[in-house]
Amino acid sequence: AGKYQSGFVTTQGGKLSCSKIIHLITDNQVKSQVSKVLHECERMMYKSVAFPAIGTGQAGQSSAKVADEMLDAIVEFVRQKSVQHLQTIKIVVFQTNMLTDFYESMKKREEDSDSSTTESWLSWFKSFFGGRKQSSEMKKLMILEKKVNLVTFQICGESQEKVDATESWIKDLILKEQFEKIISDEAIESFDETQVAILEDLQRRHRVTM
Repeated sequence: AGKYQSGFVTTQGGKLSCSKIIHLITDNQVKSQVSKVLHECERMMYKSVAFPAIGTGQAGQSSAKVADEMLDAIVEFVRQKSVQHLQTIKIVVFQTNMLTDFYESMKKREEDSDSSTTESWLSWFKSFFGGRKQSSEMKKLMILEKKVNLVTFQICGESQEKVDATESWIKDLILKEQFEKIISDEAIESFDETQVAILEDLQRRHRVTM
């Protein structure tokens, strides 16, 4: 069951890699909806939030209009000095044509800004959401240490050629059992001690190294 607020319903994250899902009740007021969600995230002390391109699906709104309204809401939210908890805001866009509209909307704000009184809008935007607390405190490096027991192979053979062939065969077997995946996400550096402990537990239970 979800918790109903004015204009949206909040539920658990389910199988998605997030703690909560905020379901918006569809209307054409994209800016107002984004603003409500941002203030709810701040009220609930969430550190990050990700938006889709709201209203560009079945609602049929133009991506250019949606980009303007979403970014307007974000800029107004950022300018409030009361923001303390929300550090990262992402807009997830899959369609290439929509990416262009969002980029142009951001560029337009940069061009319209008064450079004598405010820094580049894009740089300011990045500095706020890329780690607002870095200037006041050093971020801790997240290092997952795992003790690995080394194995030593001693290979004896009738000739160096056979020893080399056996060594190559063993290496191939080991490589076939290994898989590596690189995950790059700004949210990783914001993991707290509880989340790091969960990762360490996953290492132990699944015999993997992170």
